[in-house]
Amino acid sequence: MEIGRLSRVPLRSVWAHEAHDFTIWLENNLDVLNEHLDFRLVSAVREQASTNFRVDLLAEDDQGRTVAIENQLERTDHDHLGKLITYVATFEAETAIWIASEPRVEHIEAITWLNNSSSADFYLFRVEAVQISDSPPAPLLTPIVGPTIEGKHAATQKKEKSEVERSRHHYWTALLDISNEKTRLFSGLSPSLSPYIQTSSGVAGISFAYWVNKNDSRIQLWIDRGKGCGEQNDLWFQQLEAQRDAIDAAAGCELTWDAMPGARSAKIVRELPGSPGYAASAEEWAQAMPGVVEAMDAFHSALDPHIKQLRV
Repeated sequence: MEIGRLSRVPLRSVWAHEAHDFTIWLENNLDVLNEHLDFRLVSAVREQASTNFRVDLLAEDDQGRTVAIENQLERTDHDHLGKLITYVATFEAETAIWIASEPRVEHIEAITWLNNSSSADFYLFRVEAVQISDSPPAPLLTPIVGPTIEGKHAATQKKEKSEVERSRHHYWTALLDISNEKTRLFSGLSPSLSPYIQTSSGVAGISFAYWVNKNDSRIQLWIDRGKGCGEQNDLWFQQLEAQRDAIDAAAGCELTWDAMPGARSAKIVRELPGSPGYAASAEEWAQAMPGVVEAMDAFHSALDPHIKQLRV
């Protein structure tokens, strides 16, 4: 049996021009690309305009989703990467495919990052032309990067985290606006992405804080002088707890006193039943936040005289 030798053929000898030859060939031979995809491209149109750019192929898969395809018969570059991202945004494509003769390491990493950070699916292929002996040249597409289940899960988690942080920022912006109209306790603070904002009590290691969860919020006094200061934290908590009845009465409610055994810190909490969290609407915030600020003011007034009398 005679066995032929596979050899590579210069791409430009097969497709002399990227747009006039390769893109037209790919438009008419989507099945070559479909062999490497877990979906099927059913149609493609060349040179669809996007502001000052024209996408090489704008395709549609068998589920009706838009697919942007960018071809490059040379090493990948930043220009084509930027175009691909532009096409995804402009045409609201759910899938992007980049075909190039030589994917550079930094662009492989960029496509991997996009898969882990965006809702769109990105594919990067290497294209070569090969032949056996004197056979006609044939295309050889090699998948380099594609979306993974793990990557999409990570992207979903990042998106959810981003949405939560954005909601918290809006919540803190609204709360600080109201707080700054009534008290100077939290003045000078900027809205945060975290689940809390805190301000010093005037004693190092003791702070007043607002906390917000998805569906509720609370206020608290946090006692934590730092690493190695567990005994001092316990001592201060005990001194305050000795005045518990008076502090609860001044705060206007029964507080939660948590010595946090085994931890270096301790806290005193005022729960706010019915107070909305960061997932609520701006209208709900507007109705509830004046009461939240008043609760903090009463909480601060109840604890402040006793904090000033703490002994080291």
